[in-house]
Amino acid sequence: MKKLILIFLIFFNQTVHAEYQSVALKTDSLITNPGNSLDLSLIYNVSDGDNTLSGISLAIHFDSNKLQLLEKNITNVFSFGASTPLIRNEKETEDDNDENTDKVVIFFWSKPFNNNWPNQTLPLEVAKLKFIVKSTTGKTNINTSALSSSTGYEYKASRICIKITEKGDFNMDGNINIKDVLKLFNYIKSL
Repeated sequence: MKKLILIFLIFFNQTVHAEYQSVALKTDSLITNPGNSLDLSLIYNVSDGDNTLSGISLAIHFDSNKLQLLEKNITNVFSFGASTPLIRNEKETEDDNDENTDKVVIFFWSKPFNNNWPNQTLPLEVAKLKFIVKSTTGKTNINTSALSSSTGYEYKASRICIKITEKGDFNMDGNINIKDVLKLFNYIKSL
């Protein structure tokens, strides 16, 4: 009976605590205005801290009606095992469960034969993106998904929601009116 319980606990522990790779999206502000730039850092991590995996293939999904990304605005790409990032239309197989996203940036990092990627202290910034905010207001998501992850690891997706407001819309309700003046007045008064 003790052996049966031990086997159950080992199996249960492995299925409940699946290890994962993740890429967090980090920005200085979740609120911006049309015409501004939006800087985004991609921060790679592994749940068990193992920095000697085979790599990851990653997709960053965005709505090209609200955000523009040029290849020259993809910088600080972690070069060890990297291929050139690719911007293209989203395919059905690159699903992020968001019907509003239509473009992806694809990243590949791989060291499949010696399993030593990224071989750096984690968490690790693996790239920076600079989006240009188009002249539309509203909300837009930037999402991640993995095309492949290292053997034995799942991928933990991440998402951030960016609110695009007109300049002067201090209360972020989509209208510029006396309520914005009061919001600004109360903010200045609190200083």
